[in-house]
Amino acid sequence: AGRIPFCLFFLHVASATGSGGTTAGLVLGTSLFLPQAKATGLGVDTDPFEEIVSELVKEAAGLVGQPVPTDMDSRFRIIYHVGAGYAIPNAEDTPYIEELARQEGILLDPVYTGKAWAKFLTLVKEGYFDGQEHIAFVHTGGAAALFAMELGKRGNFILPLDSPPPRQNKLHFVWPA
Repeated sequence: AGRIPFCLFFLHVASATGSGGTTAGLVLGTSLFLPQAKATGLGVDTDPFEEIVSELVKEAAGLVGQPVPTDMDSRFRIIYHVGAGYAIPNAEDTPYIEELARQEGILLDPVYTGKAWAKFLTLVKEGYFDGQEHIAFVHTGGAAALFAMELGKRGNFILPLDSPPPRQNKLHFVWPA
């Protein structure tokens, strides 16, 4: 009793955007349950996600009987990180993906969530989140695809099984109880 729910502290939520559905859910969800929070979709394809997400938010709001957010233009933003193309790994993303695997044991595929994670960390370093400390990155899956991909033949994303280096960043991974 009296405990503040864990998610109320997030001021920003970011995730990969490959079709727009997850980002639309985050936009509608934050408007309903975290009104102070913003959402950033990290586009891994070149589709016009600004329009797609807006339409999906309207449809989803209707399905759940909620109003469409009136502040949609300021509630979310799409930032693209496609590289050579959809479903093609970016060699420059590999160090970010490997670091997360080594330090936290979290696996990311290099063509969807891994691309978004690399862009997310770049945005953190560039100050995109204006010094906010309570930011959530949503891992939307894709790690299972690692076992179906021929990553070794592409010449990138090779993760040696050595001991993890000491933590060098200020990122902390917390799961609610």
